[in-house]
Order: sequence, then structure tokens, then C-alpha cells
Amino acid sequence: MPPRGPASELLLLRLLLLGAATAAPLAPRPSKEELTRCLAEVVTEVLTVGQVQRGPCTALLHKELCGTEPHGCASTEEKGLLLGDFKKQEAGKMRSSQEVRDEEEEEVAERTHKSEVQEQAIRMQGHRQLHQEEDEEEEKEERKRGPMETFEDLWQRHLENGGDLQKRVAEKASDKETAQFQAEEKGVRVLGGDRSLWQGAERGGGERREDLPHHHHHHHQPEAEPRQEKEEASEREEKEVEQLEHLRDELKKVTETLGEQLRREG
Repeated sequence: MPPRGPASELLLLRLLLLGAATAAPLAPRPSKEELTRCLAEVVTEVLTVGQVQRGPCTALLHKELCGTEPHGCASTEEKGLLLGDFKKQEAGKMRSSQEVRDEEEEEVAERTHKSEVQEQAIRMQGHRQLHQEEDEEEEKEERKRGPMETFEDLWQRHLENGGDLQKRVAEKASDKETAQFQAEEKGVRVLGGDRSLWQGAERGGGERREDLPHHHHHHHQPEAEPRQEKEEASEREEKEVEQLEHLRDELKKVTETLGEQLRREG
């Protein structure tokens, strides 16, 4: 006979007790000591012989089982049916548990998928927002750069014109000094000639003195050229100053326009 486990032996013992005690007469409720003795006897028989012999102990245990269990007095066939129903119920419970676990796993997978999709959507939205902000910043920089480039061009032109003006003024001043120096040299030469003429007049007599005013007038004639050059230089300087003032007004207008645009954008 193949070895049996404790659970299978107890189940077999109960079935054998039920089958053996079917025809046994009922007796008064036994004491705990008697039940313990009968149970030990039946277990010993099962372990040694392999089956339960019909007798007083089997009837006693059968009665006790019928009194404590709802289906204890059912027949062996009914017990088999009950056992099959129990197995079916257990299998149904197992299937239900498996289905519950599957549903839980599906719910977890679905929540995970939704979370991943949501995170991806959030990342994409963040990237789009970042690119949009970068584009807006570039547009602002371009709008700011336009007036600034115009202002820088005007300022550079102002510096270049100012440099040319300073250069021209310096050249004119140098020309003016040169002309003045030449005029002074001419005056010295004229004065020298007058002095020689004066000496000749003294030597030649008093009639020569009448020519002296004529020569003296000739001495003052070369001063007209430096005076004319001074007037022309002064006129040119006034025109250049007017140009600088006009350029300054333009720069002021551009600066005000740029400031208003920056305030509107800021």
C-alpha cells in the first residue's frame, strides 16, 4: 500500500468511520475519556491494518461526528458529492483569485502606461514651451537690435564726421597760422622797405617825404588777405557747427525713440 499523508489518512478515517457506523446502533453521549480511547483505537487500526473495523468505537465516533458537523451523517455517496462540490468551490475560488490578480495586474499596467503617457506629454509640452520662450526672446532681441544698430550707425557716423571736422579745423587752424605768419613776414619786409625809403628820403630831401604815405598805405594792403581767410574759415566753422547740432538732434530723437520702444517691450 502506498504511504499516505496525515491529511489523507484523517479524511480516509472519517469516511471509513461514517461507512462502518451506518448500521451501528446509537448509544448515549460518551465521555471525553471514552472518545479519546476510541479515537486512539481507531487510529491504531488504521495505522496497523490499513482499515477501520466495525465496532463500538466506530459507532461512537460516528455519533459524535453527526452531532458536531452539519453533513456528518450523510452517506458515502453524498460525502463524495459534497467533496466534489467542495473541490469545485475551491477551484472557483482559485479561479476568482487568479482573475482578481490578473485584473489587478492589468490595472497596474494600465495606470503605469497612463502615467508614462502623461509624463511624455508633460515633457513635450515643456519642450514646446521652452522653444516658444526661446523664439520670443530671439524676436525681442532682434527688435531691440534693430534700433540699437541704427543708433550705433548714427553714432559711428557722428564720430567719423566729428573726426573729419576736427581734422579739418586743425588743418584750417594750421593754414590760418601759416597765413598769419606769412602776413607778418610780409609786414616786416614792408616795414624794412619803408625804413630804407625813409632813409633815402632823408638823404634825398624833403620832396621824398610826400611819397611816404603812399608807401605806408602799401604796407597795410597785405593784411586784407588774412582777414578774408579768417572770415571764410569762420563761415565754414559755423556751417560745421550747424551740421553737428543737426546730427546731435537726430541722435537725440533716435535715443528717445529707442527708449520708448524699450519701455513698451519691457
